[in-house]
Amino acid sequence: MDAADRLVPLIPLTAGLGELLESGLYSDLRICCSDGSVFNVHKMVICAQSAFFKSAIDPCGTNHPTTLTLGNDDPVAVKALIEYLYKFNYTVVHENDRGALFLFHIKVCAIGEAYGIRALRDLARDRAKIVFENSPTLNELKIPQAIRTIYDMDVATDSGLRDLIVDLSKANVDDLLEMGAFS
Repeated sequence: MDAADRLVPLIPLTAGLGELLESGLYSDLRICCSDGSVFNVHKMVICAQSAFFKSAIDPCGTNHPTTLTLGNDDPVAVKALIEYLYKFNYTVVHENDRGALFLFHIKVCAIGEAYGIRALRDLARDRAKIVFENSPTLNELKIPQAIRTIYDMDVATDSGLRDLIVDLSKANVDDLLEMGAFS
């Protein structure tokens, strides 16, 4: 049995999890964002994949919330995180705006790191690299915002984005200075 054959049984599982997320059926937790977005999720699904959620929803302790507010996180990144926990992928937004797309992937990478979901972090980091590598000019990337987002991440758990942005900056220092955002 090869790797592809072993993945076949997972297809109905991920489809079923995706349907649960979309319908909210059997959900036992609401995740609320600063923009008013609400996601009806399942503690079992999110706690099984994230140490943060597992500790926030301690079944053996006294903390049994029915609502969690993630008010400090970008709501679009939260949506990508939740979608990833159910579908093992996330919907890409801002496809026609490379700068917004680059920044989106960086924010998803940061939220994956913050919530201890390494596979999401790695996927988003790889997607950010692809956007960068396929951008004909730096002007279309939102480099100053990307740098701020990356450097707001915890140094101890950096996922390689700092190296990416440092290498980008070193290789393109003259272009970045001409952009005016760094002068």
